[in-house]
Amino acid sequence: MDEPPALGGSNLGPNPVETLLAALAGCALVVVSEFASSVGVEVTEASAEVEGTLDLNGFRGRPGIRAGLQKINLKVVVKSPSADERISKLKELIESRCPVDDTLKHGTNVNLEVIKST
Repeated sequence: MDEPPALGGSNLGPNPVETLLAALAGCALVVVSEFASSVGVEVTEASAEVEGTLDLNGFRGRPGIRAGLQKINLKVVVKSPSADERISKLKELIESRCPVDDTLKHGTNVNLEVIKST
């Protein structure tokens, strides 16, 4: 992972937030690939687009602004001859089975330790 030069990096790879968003998109596509048939959806092709809204003022410590993403939009595009109601079931399946989606939506506690090494 890396950051752009404005944040002290070399921009040689995705930053941690981009990696988080990619994990969400990838997880949703795994659910589609593995479980679509269980809700009667035939998938001939699937892709995902994800974007997040982030205010860097929170990262920089400005009071009252969250350091994390304020909003995430995930769009899963499924090429399928299946009926619309089946596609709705697929959406429900993604929301109930994708571990990354579940983690982000349900405020999972993170236990942080900082350990000094000599």
